Amino acid sequence: MFLLNAVGYPSPFWLTFKQVQTLGGRIRKGEHAFPVVFWKIFKEEGDSEDKRIPFLRYYSVFNVAQCEGINVPVIPTVETDPTFQPIEKCEQMVAAMPKRPDIRHNGARASYSPPLDAISMPEARLFESSEDITARSSMN
Repeated sequence: MFLLNAVGYPSPFWLTFKQVQTLGGRIRKGEHAFPVVFWKIFKEEGDSEDKRIPFLRYYSVFNVAQCEGINVPVIPTVETDPTFQPIEKCEQMVAAMPKRPDIRHNGARASYSPPLDAISMPEARLFESSEDITARSSMN
């Protein structure tokens, strides 16, 4: 989830190619899938000792923003005080950074992308206050 959220799509919903087809949608031309890995260790109980069997499977997924023809569930947001006031000391610290990363206020969750050297943040209106550490939405 961390890596998928760091990619920077505004939607938190991801689908396999087969799921897109099942929902009657299609993937836009030129879009690329992202790999995700599912792993688990199965325990097989035997007479003398338990056996641990590793299981690994990978999938290629697309963000719903890369698709067309799919009805996306509306995520209700809580409107808070529209007079959001940034913390001045924090703003000064960020402004003074020698190699400041790009900061985008368009994400569903706060995340950092090392390859892009970019920070994705939820919109300020989703926070209850300037000091709030969690954006309010149904995804938390």
